[in-house]
Amino acid sequence: MTRFETSDNLPRYFKTIGKRELLTAEEETALSKDIQSGNPLALEMLVTRNLKLVVTLAKRHIGQGVAIDDLIQEGNLGLQEAARRFNPVNGERFASYAALWIRKYLNEAVVAHGRIVRLPHNQEYDIYKAKAAGEETVNLSTVEIDSPVGEDGDTTIGDLLLNCKSDADATVEMDHIKFTVSKALAVLKDRDKKIVSAYFGIDAEYAMPTDIIAERYGMTNVRVCQIVKASIDKMKLAI
Repeated sequence: MTRFETSDNLPRYFKTIGKRELLTAEEETALSKDIQSGNPLALEMLVTRNLKLVVTLAKRHIGQGVAIDDLIQEGNLGLQEAARRFNPVNGERFASYAALWIRKYLNEAVVAHGRIVRLPHNQEYDIYKAKAAGEETVNLSTVEIDSPVGEDGDTTIGDLLLNCKSDADATVEMDHIKFTVSKALAVLKDRDKKIVSAYFGIDAEYAMPTDIIAERYGMTNVRVCQIVKASIDKMKLAI
C-alpha cells in the first residue's frame, strides 16, 4: 500500500498536489476499469489526482487531537481503499464516492489516537498553519489527566471527563449511516438521488432545508417529503 509522505515537508507536499489537475468523468471510468484489471499504475494515478480532496476533509478534523500530517496519511489510506473499490454507475464521480471512505478513515483515526479533551479550534489551527509554513511545532496529541483547570485549580481534566462524553462515536456512527445511504442511492433515479442527497446532506457540510430543495426543483415542500419517503422505502430494499 503506497504511503504519500507528508511529515518532512508539508509546504512542498501542498504545493505539489495543488498543481495536479482533476480527472474527467471519462478518465475516472477508464482508470477504474484498469484498476479492476489489476493495473497498479492506474490505481496510483486515480489516487494522486485526488489527494487535494483528502487535505480538504482532513482540515475539518483539526482540533481533535491528531496531527494534520497524520490525518492526511490516514485520509490517503481511505482514498486508496476507495480507488480500489470504485465502480462508477449512473455517472457517479469518484470524489463523491471517495469522500465517504476518507471520512471513515479520518474518524477512525480520531477515535483511536485523538485527544479526549480538544484544544480550542483556533489554537490547533495555528499549529496547522505553522506546519504548513514548515515551522517546528510541539506534539500536543496528549493531555495530562490530572492537569488542573479553572481559576481555582481545584478541578482536573479527569474530573471534567466524568461529566462529559466524547462525540467521536456518534460521528463515526453518522458517517457509517451516510456511507450505507450512499450505496443504496444507486437504486434511485437521478433526480430523486439528488433530492435525497441534499435532504440528508450527503457529500455536503449541511443538510438542505426542504423549502430550498423544493425551490430548486420547482415543486412543493410536500412533494419533496413524498419523494424522500418513497426513496427511503426503495433504498431499504437495497441495503
